[in-house]
Amino acid sequence: GMAFTAVVAGCGTRAPATVAPPAAQQLLGAAVAYDPGSHSVIAFGGQHRTGRQTGPSALTWQWAGDRWQSVATTAPPARSSALMAAEASGGGLLLFGGRAETFTQASCPAPSAPGQPCTGSVSPSRPLEDTWTFARGRWKHLPAGPHAPQQGQLLADDPVIDAVVLVGQSLADTPDGLGTWKWTGHRWSLLSSTIPQQADSMSYDPVSHRLLAYGGLQPSFPSGDVGAPGTVGYSQTWALTSTGWVELHPRTIPGRAPGVLTPSPDLGRLLLITTPGQTWAWTGQNWERYPARGAPAASRSPWTGATLTAATDPSRHQVVLLVTDDGAADQTWTLSGGAWTHHQATP
Repeated sequence: GMAFTAVVAGCGTRAPATVAPPAAQQLLGAAVAYDPGSHSVIAFGGQHRTGRQTGPSALTWQWAGDRWQSVATTAPPARSSALMAAEASGGGLLLFGGRAETFTQASCPAPSAPGQPCTGSVSPSRPLEDTWTFARGRWKHLPAGPHAPQQGQLLADDPVIDAVVLVGQSLADTPDGLGTWKWTGHRWSLLSSTIPQQADSMSYDPVSHRLLAYGGLQPSFPSGDVGAPGTVGYSQTWALTSTGWVELHPRTIPGRAPGVLTPSPDLGRLLLITTPGQTWAWTGQNWERYPARGAPAASRSPWTGATLTAATDPSRHQVVLLVTDDGAADQTWTLSGGAWTHHQATP
């Protein structure tokens, strides 16, 4: 694939941007989803840095196939870590929750004593529990009803039940507060009092026609001594059935590492992209390697320790992968035609 620079002079087709393209860190904690209405991947919110201050963003971005463009629109209040998925009706996107907090890094003089910490200040972290839709380029706030979840962890659309499904927490509906809710276009209602434990990604599997969730953790050595027994990593795959979430036990596990689930570019398979740079596909019973050239190998992976967020754009036949990290510039990769491409146009 070609590498694109940040600004292509005389490109002609570029939409006028109301603000500069994402700076080195603009999309940390952004919500990303494919919008069937505009036939494009949309990103909203996240953390952006200005000087020594990091704060929540209220910007909406559209992926143009090789770069992010800003979308001029009135927006929900600024936030990061929101959840977003296509609405079952196909009309637009559903956004839920997130957090609003601002972190200010204090000026750090040379420490007078070794190990003296450099302190900063954090505004109180406010969890948000509002519900919004994005359709035809406009955001709209929706009343959520009496059984709305207070916090969300995972969100995905399920075409079989014609609803958006949320894994999260409520103060009312279940004994421990944890559960799985559905949004059918007007209000939230409890779908199951079960959750996929420790999962950090959820998506619809076109082979088994049900929602899958995945959670992975790399083994760590907290003492710094590689020979010391650290926490045991895990790889867990879950499916949402008519009786609730059930853990599956595939013969092959895709390594013990975090990952993100998203459909393949042709929507035929459910893919798992892991932080060591591996791409896997779900057969309906098992994980198998998905042939994809160009991803960074584990030995030189710039994804290790990063957060992966992904959405699939069937109109462009590409997976859009956002790689964000506290200490590194944002990266955007696309998977198309069996190959990964790192886009230089994005920070």
